[in-house]
Amino acid sequence: MTALEGEAPAEPLPRGQEHTEVRTTNLIACNVGFSLLRAQESTRSGRFNMKLTTTRKDLLEGVQTVAHAVSGRSSLPILQHIHLSAEGDGVKLTATDLEIGIECFVPAAVEMPGEATLPARLTQEVLSSLPDADVKMSDDATHAVQLLC
Repeated sequence: MTALEGEAPAEPLPRGQEHTEVRTTNLIACNVGFSLLRAQESTRSGRFNMKLTTTRKDLLEGVQTVAHAVSGRSSLPILQHIHLSAEGDGVKLTATDLEIGIECFVPAAVEMPGEATLPARLTQEVLSSLPDADVKMSDDATHAVQLLC
C-alpha cells in the first residue's frame, strides 16, 4: 500500500503496542471517558455520534458475558475489544477470538444509533466501579466514549 498524496506513510506500531489510548477525567462524580477504535460508522444514520441509556447492571452483565470470548493474548489487538452496535431497542455486544464468538443483546433506549469497539478489560473495570444506576453512553467525532451515571 502507498500513502495518500501529501500524507506521510503510517509508522508501524512496535510489537505489543495497541492502538488504544486511555484517559480518565473527573468532570462529574461518575464521568469516565476513554478513546476507542471505531469498527465502522453507522451506515444507516451517517452520524458519528452514538447515544444510549441503559442500566449499569444490564450493560455490565452483557460485557462480562461476551468478554469470555476475548483472547487474553492475541497478535491482533482488536480481538481484545468488544464490538458495540446500538440501534433499535438495544445494544448488541459481540466478541470473538476467531475460534468462538459470543453475542449478547442488552435492552437500551437508543437516541442515536452507532457502532464502536471498546477494550473489553477496561470496559469491565469501569462499569464495575460505577454506582448501580442508569448509564448514559455516548461517543463523539473524536471517537471518545463517555459514560455518565
